[in-house]
Amino acid sequence: DVISEYKDVYSKTNQISGSIAVSDLNVDKYFTSTQHLNYPYLYNGADITLNQQILSIDVTNLNIDLESLYATSKAYAKSSGLIEFNTLFEKGTYKVVAAYYTNKLPYQNNEYVFPYNLCGTMTTSDFSTYRSKISSRQLYDTGYDILYTDKLLSVCTDSDTLGDDYKFVLLCVKTSDKSKAQNVVDNENVYYP
Repeated sequence: DVISEYKDVYSKTNQISGSIAVSDLNVDKYFTSTQHLNYPYLYNGADITLNQQILSIDVTNLNIDLESLYATSKAYAKSSGLIEFNTLFEKGTYKVVAAYYTNKLPYQNNEYVFPYNLCGTMTTSDFSTYRSKISSRQLYDTGYDILYTDKLLSVCTDSDTLGDDYKFVLLCVKTSDKSKAQNVVDNENVYYP
């Protein structure tokens, strides 16, 4: 059942779970389901063969500059706003709908770490809380209001701006719409950790 383009690489190492591509940065890399060597990886608990509402991947080891591509509304407006996230079994296009910073260590934010690496399916109540917290943290508003029925992808990397103890995170929604967001507006009251 593996997509034909992955059969060769998968036969060489069964650690591979799929690939992520950021066309604006000319990046196309394979990822694993757990941290392995220098590959980017899905967080533990993410099973990409299941129909989960949200998956999270850490691409710190790719050494790509997602932060400069998406940290400001002006930079976002110049980008395609799209990320290709393909599993071994299906291809997917995801639109970046929010970008934010979060801490990795509890002491940096009153003993709280926002679940930027969430995997699985939320209850409607948990989703409502999650969406509200995303809204307060997002650096700019892309005009997209995430829905409970959306398939989400969280892509994070260590922050160059705030330091290695912080993450820069993109929240993306699976889509067939490849049009660019219009009227991106800065969030004047960003919640920073």
